Amino acid sequence: MPIKLQSFIVCSLGSFLTTTISDWGLQRLTCLSTLCIGGDGILNALMKIKVPLLPTSLVSLCIDNLYDIKCLDGKWLQHLKSLENHE
Repeated sequence: MPIKLQSFIVCSLGSFLTTTISDWGLQRLTCLSTLCIGGDGILNALMKIKVPLLPTSLVSLCIDNLYDIKCLDGKWLQHLKSLENHE
């Protein structure tokens, strides 16, 4: 992915992923400010990763289209100090 990418939307139906999320190199996207995640499979994969994977430059994080997830483990979000609250 281009290092200067500022916005990224990723969606998945079901739990099928052709690559592991850690191979995407999201942490290298230092200009990424908006990330939208859709689907249980992608969110489950993110919550299982032990090292910070998302860039600290994120200001906006959108999570939707969840059907099986009842609770979010926030440990994978703790390093995101730049997130803003938008209602």
